[in-house]
Amino acid sequence: MAPLFVAAGRVQAIPARVARIEELTSELRRVTTTADELDRLDRSLGQAEEAVALVRTRVDELETQRERLQTLSKAEEPFATWRAAKHELEALGAVPALPPTARVDAETARAARALAEEELSRFEEARPALLDELSRLHVDDEILALDAEIDALATELGRAEAATGRKSERALSRARLLARSEARLAELVPSLTAARLLAMPLSGDARDRVVRLTEELKRAEAAMGDEARAVRTRRSEQEALAAMRAALPTPVETARVEAWLEDAKGALTLADRLAALEADHRRLRRQEEKERRRLDPPPPQTADAALLPLPSDGEMDAFDRRFGELEDKRRRLEHELARVDDELASLRGQLAEIQADFEVPTEGDLVAARAKRDEGWALVVHALTGHVDVAAELEYNPERPLTLAYERASLEADTLVDRMRFHADAVQRRTQKVAAVAHREAEGVRIAAALDALSAEEASARAAWLGLFAPLGITPRGPSAMRGWLTDRERWIATREDLRRTEGDGAAARERVAATVARGRAVLANAGARVDDDGLLALLSLAERVVAQERERKGHAAQVAAREAELAAALALETRRAALLEADRSACEQALRDALGALGLEACRSIDAGSRVDELARIAAALRDADREDALRDAGDDDAVRAMTKRCEALRARLSVVDTDDATLAARLTKRLDAARAAKRERATLELRRAQLERESARHRAAASAANARLRDLSLAAGVGKGEPEGALDEAIARADRGRELARVIVDAERELARSRGPFTFEELCRELATPARSERVSRELSAIEVERRARTEEEDRARSDLAALRHKRERLDGSDAAAGLALDIQSERASLRADVERYATLALAKALLEKNIEAFERENQPALVAEASRLFSQMTGGRYVRIRATGRRELFVERKDGSRASPDELSTGTSEQLFFSLRLAYVSLYAERAEPLPVVLDDVLVNFDRERALATLRAIATVANRFQVLFFTCHDYLADLVSEAIPTARILDLAPQSS
Repeated sequence: MAPLFVAAGRVQAIPARVARIEELTSELRRVTTTADELDRLDRSLGQAEEAVALVRTRVDELETQRERLQTLSKAEEPFATWRAAKHELEALGAVPALPPTARVDAETARAARALAEEELSRFEEARPALLDELSRLHVDDEILALDAEIDALATELGRAEAATGRKSERALSRARLLARSEARLAELVPSLTAARLLAMPLSGDARDRVVRLTEELKRAEAAMGDEARAVRTRRSEQEALAAMRAALPTPVETARVEAWLEDAKGALTLADRLAALEADHRRLRRQEEKERRRLDPPPPQTADAALLPLPSDGEMDAFDRRFGELEDKRRRLEHELARVDDELASLRGQLAEIQADFEVPTEGDLVAARAKRDEGWALVVHALTGHVDVAAELEYNPERPLTLAYERASLEADTLVDRMRFHADAVQRRTQKVAAVAHREAEGVRIAAALDALSAEEASARAAWLGLFAPLGITPRGPSAMRGWLTDRERWIATREDLRRTEGDGAAARERVAATVARGRAVLANAGARVDDDGLLALLSLAERVVAQERERKGHAAQVAAREAELAAALALETRRAALLEADRSACEQALRDALGALGLEACRSIDAGSRVDELARIAAALRDADREDALRDAGDDDAVRAMTKRCEALRARLSVVDTDDATLAARLTKRLDAARAAKRERATLELRRAQLERESARHRAAASAANARLRDLSLAAGVGKGEPEGALDEAIARADRGRELARVIVDAERELARSRGPFTFEELCRELATPARSERVSRELSAIEVERRARTEEEDRARSDLAALRHKRERLDGSDAAAGLALDIQSERASLRADVERYATLALAKALLEKNIEAFERENQPALVAEASRLFSQMTGGRYVRIRATGRRELFVERKDGSRASPDELSTGTSEQLFFSLRLAYVSLYAERAEPLPVVLDDVLVNFDRERALATLRAIATVANRFQVLFFTCHDYLADLVSEAIPTARILDLAPQSS
C-alpha cells in the first residue's frame, strides 16, 4: 500500500512539475540577458546610490538647521525676559546690599521713633503742670517744727511730772524714814532723836548711791523719749508709703500681651511677605494666562491638570518613529503600486500583441480539455466497476455514447497539446506574459492588501495616539508638534502650581495676620487698653505702651514694697530698743527705791553696842543723805518746772495765742498739723511722680536714639548721606528689592535657557538671539527649511524607489553561471516527468478507489468521532466552545456558545492544542470501543497550558480513564500537583533516581 500512496503523490504533483519546467525555462531566458544591460544597470545603480547619499546628506543638514532654528525660536521668550531684566538691572546701577527685611526694619524703626517722640512730647507737656503743682503746694514747716518741739516739751513735761511725783514720794519716804528712824531710835536709844542723830558724823555712801541711781534714771527716760519719737517718725513714713501704694495704677496682666508682641513681630514680617506674595501672584496670573493661550490645542481647565497622566518621552519617541515608519512605508508601497500598474499595463499590451499575431490555444483551453477528458475517464471507471450513472453520462455528452465521447475529449486534449507544441515559442512567451501579468496582479493585490493593512495600522496608530492623549481631553497633533506642546504644558503647569502655591501662601499669611490682629485686640481689651485702630502697627505700638507702663508700675511697686520692708524692720528694731530702755528704767527705779528704803528701813535691834552704833550710823547717814538728796532733787525739779513754764509761755507766744484755753489751742494746732502732714504726703507723691516721668522720658529718649541708630545703619548700608531726606532711604530699599527680584528673574531665565539651548552653548545662544530682527528671520528660515526638507525627503524617497527598482531589475537580469544549472534542472524534470506519465492511468484509478473508501469510512465513523471530540473539547474549554464541525472539504471549525464559528488558525495556541488533543483522545476512545483497549501514554502534553486549561484537560482525561489505562509522564512538580487536585484517585509514582 505504501508504494501506491507514493505513486499517487507523484501523479498529483505532475501539473506542478510541468509549471516548474515552464518557470525554469522562463528563468533560463531571463538569466541569459546581455552583459550590456547589466553594465548599464550597474552604472545606473552607482548613480542612484550617489544621488541617495547626496539627498540624505542634505536632508540631515536641513534637520540640523531646523533643530537649531527651533531651539532659537523656543529660547526667544526667556532670552527676551533675561535681556530685559539685565538691562533694567544695569539701569538700576549699584544696588544697595540691604537685607530682605530692610523695609520692615525701617518701618518698625520709624514707628518706634514716632511713638517715642509722641511719648516724650506728652511727658514734656505733663512736666510743667507737675512742677506748677509742686510750686503751688504749701507745706507748713513751722507747724511741723512746732510739732517736733511740742513732742520734746511733752517729753520734758512728762519728766517734770515724774520728778514732781518723785519729790512727793521722796518727802513721804523721808517722813516715813524719819518716823521709822525716830521709832527705831526710840527702840534703840529712847533718848536719842533724829536731829541729834543727824548731827552725828555718818557715812555718805547711801546718799551717793541714791544720786547715782537718779542720774541713771534720767538718762533712761531721755533715751525712751528719743525712741518714742523715732517710732512715730517711722509710722508717719509708713502712712506715706501706704498712700503712695494706693495711688499706683491698677496692675495689668501683661504676659499674654508680651507673648502677642512676639507673634506680632513675626506677623509684621509676614505682612511684608504677603505684599510680595500678592505681587508674585499677579505676575504669575498674567504669566499663566499668557502660557495657557499659547497652548494649541488648549488644555482642559481642570483642578487636577497636573495629576493627569502624560505620555513619556519613550512613548513619544515610539509614536514618532512609528508614524515616520508608516509614512515611509505608505510612500514606498504607493510607489511600488504605481510601478506595478505601469508594468501590468505594459505586459497586457505585449500579451495583446502576441494574441493578435498567433491564434494559439491558451493554458486555460488546455486545462479545460484535460478536465473534460478526466471527467470522461471517471465515468468510464465507474462503468467498469459496475456503478453506471446514466444521468452523469447524458450530462457529459448527450449526443454520443460514453466511449466515443471520452475518445473525442482525449483527441481534443491531444490536439491542443500538439498545437501548443507547434507554437511553443508563442505559447511560452504568452505563458510568460500571462504568468508575469498574474504575478504583477498578485503583487498589486498584495500591495493593495498591504496598503489596506497599512491604513488599518495607521488608523490603529492614530487611535492609540488619540488614546494616549485621551486623559488630557485634547485632540493631539503630530508627535513633533506635541513635543513642543508638552514642553509648553509643563511650563504652564509649573506656573499654575506656582500660582496655586502663592495663593495658598497668601491666604495662609493673610489668615495669620488677621488672626494676630484679632488676638491682639482681644489681649489688649483684656488688659484694659482702649483700641481705636485695627492696624497691626497701631496694635503693636499700643501693646508696647501697655507693657512699658506695667513694667514701670511694677518697678514703683517694688520700690514702695522695699521701702515698707525697710521701715518695718526699723520699726521693729526701735520697738525692741524701747522695750529694753523701759526695762533698764524700771530696774534703775527699783534700785533707787531700794536705796531709799535702805535708809532706816532696818530695825536696829542688835544686843551689842557696836551693832547699835553701826545701825545708828546707818540711820544717821540715811537721814543725812535723804535730806541732802531731797534738797538737791527739789531744787532741780523746781528749776525744771520753771524752765518748762518759760518754754511753754514762749511757745504760746510763738503761736500768737492770747487768752485761749488749752483745748481750743490743741484743736487748732491739731488741725493745722494734719493739714501740714497731708501737704507733706502730697509733696512726696508729686516728687515720686516727677521721678517716674523723668525715668520714662529717659527710656523713650533711649528708644528714639535706638530707632535713629537703626535708621542710620540702614542709611549707611544703602549709601544714603546724612543730609539726604528720608525718602532717599525708601528709594534705596525699593531699588534693593527690585534688584533682588530682577536677579531672581535672571536666574530663572538662565535656567530656562540652559534647559532649551539644544546644540548651542549659552554664549552662542545669547549671541544668536541678540541679532537684530532675529525672530522674523528665524520664522522665514524655518518655513524655507521645512519646504526644502519635504522636497528633499520626497526626492530621497523617489531616489530610493528608483534604486530599489534598479537593484531588483539587476537581480532578475543577473546571468552568471545560473544558466547551465537551470538547463540541467529542466532536462532532469522532463526526464522524470516522462517516467511518471506512464503510470498515470493506473494511479488515477487507484486514487479514485482510495478516495471512495476514505469517504465511506468518514461517513460511518466521523459523526461519533466528532461528537466525542466535541464533548471533550467543550469540557476542556469550560463550555466556551460547544461543538466541533467538519465540512465536506475536510475542514474543521469550532462553534461558540453564541453560534459564532472559528477555524483552528483563529484560535489561540492553547485552545488549538486542546482541540487537536480532544480529537486524538476521541479517536483513542472509539478505538477502545471496537478493539482491545491499550494503555495510552501521555508525555508532558500540558506544558503549554495555563493552570485553568490544565485542570480542565485533566478532568476531561479522567472521564475516559475508566475505559482504558492512562499513563501521564511529566518532569514538572506543579503538573503532578494539578493531577492530584483534578483526579484525586490518580496514583502518583516518583521515578526520580534514589540517592545511595
